[in-house]
Order: sequence, then structure tokens, then C-alpha cells
Amino acid sequence: MIYNGQKNIQTAFTLVEVTLALLIMSFAIITLMGLLPTGLDTFREAQETTIQAETFQNIFNEVQQTPFSQLSDSKVGSKQTWYFDESGRSTAKQDSNRFYTATVNLSDATTLPGSTASSHLKTLTITLLTQRDEASGQPGEKISFIIADNGF
Repeated sequence: MIYNGQKNIQTAFTLVEVTLALLIMSFAIITLMGLLPTGLDTFREAQETTIQAETFQNIFNEVQQTPFSQLSDSKVGSKQTWYFDESGRSTAKQDSNRFYTATVNLSDATTLPGSTASSHLKTLTITLLTQRDEASGQPGEKISFIIADNGF
């Protein structure tokens, strides 16, 4: 078609080109969707690890705030059990939101390598179990701290 001496050329994508573009896009989207569960699992594990670390630190901080001479008589005495919800907040044992169970054990018999037992040291051992650990019989996460009598 000639209009005022110029050709009017209409350009467009062919059906084959559109089909190939949709095929490439769908392949990319399917690949990304396949990575989603892995990413969510990694996120959940990272979140759980962070909450566990905060829970360990909160228990340790409470122990540090207790005078050394009163540690055995306090809430962290010989063997105590604490309960936490999914976000790491303290809760009651019968609470339906209970997710973590922390067993706190304070030992007077602390010996450092190359020395004898000292009455100025105590070992705090915290074992943290999730509901999944309890149900499957897994041992849970365990950490130990050495508490020194600093005279306060």
C-alpha cells in the first residue's frame, strides 16, 4: 500500500515468536517456584537458630544477674525447666503456644583444664528442645557456660 509516496509497513510479532517468549517465561517462573520451598526452609532454620541463641543468652543473662552465693537457691538452682513460645518469650508449661523447653542445670563441680576444682566456678548447662525434638526423641541444642565468682 502506497500512501503519499511512502509505503505503510506494519510490524508485529508472529505467533511463533510469542509462543517461544511464553515458553521461556514459563520455564523461568517454574524454576523460580521450585526454589521457593528451599528458600523458605532456609529462612525457617535461620529464624529458629536466632531464637535459640537469644533464648540461651536470656537465660545466661538472668544467671549473671543473680549473686554467685545465691545461684543454687535461685530459679536457676540445680535443675530447672523453663518454657518458651515460638518467638522466644517465656511461657507456662501448660500454655498451648509452648514451643521450646529449656532444661537448666547448674553444677558446682567445675574444673578447668590443668587445674583442680574451684569453689569460685560453676558450670551452667542449658539444653533447648523444640516440640519436634521432643516428639522425635532428638537431643536438642546444648550449650555450657562457666560462671565465675566475681565478688558481686
